[in-house]
Amino acid sequence: MAKGKNCGEKNPSYKHGHSTRNNTSHEYWIWSAMIQRCTNKNNKGYHNYGGRGIKVCDEWLNSFEQFISDMGLRPSRKHSIERVNNNKGYNPENCIWATKDIQQRNRRIRKDEIVFNGETATQASLRLSKNTYRRLVQKRIKELGWDIEKAFTTPKRNY
Repeated sequence: MAKGKNCGEKNPSYKHGHSTRNNTSHEYWIWSAMIQRCTNKNNKGYHNYGGRGIKVCDEWLNSFEQFISDMGLRPSRKHSIERVNNNKGYNPENCIWATKDIQQRNRRIRKDEIVFNGETATQASLRLSKNTYRRLVQKRIKELGWDIEKAFTTPKRNY
């Protein structure tokens, strides 16, 4: 595209300045992937998004330009789209650009995860101390119904 031309003037597929057949911006890929996760039942992530009711607002679903107008460009290559409330959809009020470390703090807790002292960990990966072991903690929580703090802090008895 020649300098000084409006986007789309020479190439209609370049109307928003972010995508052509051979040059697609990261923002465009993020927008496209967001839509696929929420609308395409064949997408591998659909069950975590569209399959559980997460939707893209109509304005973004129908317009990449509106998505960019609301979100702006991502601040760095380390940022991607993040829903502030993971139980709500993609819309201007619920989305920000965030780094992976921020996203890790905002994710849904899976069934096999527990939170103790503000940290989330899968039960399968827990090794708490010399006296407290993963299987014992799992048994205390799942089978005996102990609360998480008691399950973690009660020492293992040696019989």
